[in-house]
Amino acid sequence: MATSKSISATASASVSASGTTAFWTIWIGQLVSVLGSGITTFALAVWAFQRSGSATQFGVIAMCAVLPGLVLSPVAGPLVDRWNRRTAMLIADTGAALASAVVAALAATGRVAPWQLYLATAFTSSLASLHVPAYQAMTSVLVPKAALGKASGAVLAADALAELTAPLLGGLLLPVCGLAGIVAIDLGSFAVAVALLLAARVPPLPRPAPHTALDTRSIWRETAEAWRYIAARRGLVGLFAVSCVTSLAVGFLEVLSAPLVLSVASPGVLGAVRSFAGAGMLAGSIAMQLWGGPRARVSGVIGFQLVLGAHLVVMGFPTAPWLLAAAGFGALFAIPLVNGCAQTLWQTKVALHLQGRVFALRRLARLCRPLGFVAAGALADRVAGRWIGAGPGRASAVLLAGVGVVTIAATLALSRYRPLREVQHELPDAH
Repeated sequence: MATSKSISATASASVSASGTTAFWTIWIGQLVSVLGSGITTFALAVWAFQRSGSATQFGVIAMCAVLPGLVLSPVAGPLVDRWNRRTAMLIADTGAALASAVVAALAATGRVAPWQLYLATAFTSSLASLHVPAYQAMTSVLVPKAALGKASGAVLAADALAELTAPLLGGLLLPVCGLAGIVAIDLGSFAVAVALLLAARVPPLPRPAPHTALDTRSIWRETAEAWRYIAARRGLVGLFAVSCVTSLAVGFLEVLSAPLVLSVASPGVLGAVRSFAGAGMLAGSIAMQLWGGPRARVSGVIGFQLVLGAHLVVMGFPTAPWLLAAAGFGALFAIPLVNGCAQTLWQTKVALHLQGRVFALRRLARLCRPLGFVAAGALADRVAGRWIGAGPGRASAVLLAGVGVVTIAATLALSRYRPLREVQHELPDAH
């Protein structure tokens, strides 16, 4: 006769298996969706540039694809916790599909104006402020704790694959399909994501206790509650600081890599170097998915952050394109491993009913990336360039090496912060 303990274990295993199946079902849909969105964002930027000849419009669309979603995160997080997480994802995907449909209709009639593309891109980015924390919080429910590292790697791999292939596919498809055809493909990708999201068997998600009266609080009160939750757990504050360092370093890398490579090679070589380096991010994501990261999560965060900084230093001494490509590969390989280990800690240490708003606030660390965009150009042109006087390429190299040194120093300083070092052991698992 089966004991109650064995029956409970069997039931738990069944739920875990069901949740894992649901996660992979949703993951496939999201992979298709993020690829379609990446192709569209690239195609819209190219389309606007071809018609205006303005690089500013290219940059504005790229900024519209990132900034609104980050700025609105503190507002969107409480909504994710109020609603069913699948509902939040469905609203985000459906809204993005509607935006694509409007752009497709305008393109078909030849009435597309740049401001309309800015608005549509910003609207879709705003919906990402709902989608991203909802997806992360749902993963915490669907995937067993032991497999969260691999799940984080899978999500990062989908994003890396889209980042690597979307510009290539967008460049190939735009002359063939036109803008209307590209947006139609995006609509199809949203349809796949929504269909698989509806088909997945998602267990009931935890709801706040009735006495919290979550449905009567203002959004800002709930956001403040999330801030207090993080601030009361200093190890999570340390993790947030690490994310800020990572995002700032990536912002500098993205801006400085082009003049750095062009100082020693041709534009064609620049494309090859960037593609090879970009493959590093995909490889790191796949490694995280297959491996799951080290059991000592904080050691993984600190160790791979140091690897990122070391490779940035190497990139500051450009002697050959192959060395820049190898260093870029190593730097981008480390990023998903840092993020994957950190994400697993957040998913296991934050209470399930608060994960929407806490994860939304955590996204604010990514604001350091556009800050890096702005600071990198200004420092390279006005500071490093004047001191060195050897052209933008050499100034970018010296500045990037300096960013690597700062990244290493900041990471080592954070590693001495005891609440961060002990967050995995001293902060109890929330579920």
